[in-house]
Amino acid sequence: MDTGQMLKVYGKQLAATKHSIELTVVRNHLLSLAQQFPGREFTADDAREFMMRVWGNDRALGNAMGSLFQEPHWEPTGEMRPSSWPPNHGHRNMVWRLKREGE
Repeated sequence: MDTGQMLKVYGKQLAATKHSIELTVVRNHLLSLAQQFPGREFTADDAREFMMRVWGNDRALGNAMGSLFQEPHWEPTGEMRPSSWPPNHGHRNMVWRLKREGE
């Protein structure tokens, strides 16, 4: 792993540690939705919507948003979708889904 990659991983770990409680709450919510609705796909916008409802703040995770789906039970679909979050100006979000059993 080159230095840039090492710094990226370190930064994600640091952000996730700083916001560990909020990150756990949001991750658990998304995991619960994924289990209730098999096949549903998710983006960071789903986390933002949940944070607005719960905390009235879509920035509760800070830079830990980059660690949101970095768990073994999530997999990227390969699709990118424009963000529906207005300040994001249509930035493309990676789409994630719960891994299928046996994968």
